[in-house]
Amino acid sequence: STDHDPCLVGTWRMGTGDLDLMTASLVPVPGLHVTAGELIMEFDGEAFNYHADIFVLRIDLGPGSYLEGDGRFGTSGTYTTGDGLVYFNSIGSDQDILTWTAYQDGEVVTMPGTGPTFSLPTPGESPYRCFPDRLEIDTRGAAPTTVTMFYARSE
Repeated sequence: STDHDPCLVGTWRMGTGDLDLMTASLVPVPGLHVTAGELIMEFDGEAFNYHADIFVLRIDLGPGSYLEGDGRFGTSGTYTTGDGLVYFNSIGSDQDILTWTAYQDGEVVTMPGTGPTFSLPTPGESPYRCFPDRLEIDTRGAAPTTVTMFYARSE
């Protein structure tokens, strides 16, 4: 397809709450939560930019013990639409976990630039629904289930 749905053009944001729910559905890591940040999807008519500029992950490890990481990631490329599907052709991507901090019983250890990395890749070919103020993109979860990404149009 070479179509570009004009409804998509603009900036779309997924807030922390929806990002946390989506991450829990996509990444089956017990105790994983997104505690800050947002996911941004931008369409300009031919290209897309999908990114989280700064987000905070928390992994609960037990009573009084957790890891917290902050970072960013992004993917960009071109897209087309047709038959209710959006097709993402990713051209470039980057990711960066800036800091991991371990907390255990009041002790704190910070590890800059070490530890696991994290990103949520674009879904490839996905059903979508675009409304004046809301965008829904379906993607696949860890199990063979569909997870819907919910975005609100940014003013």
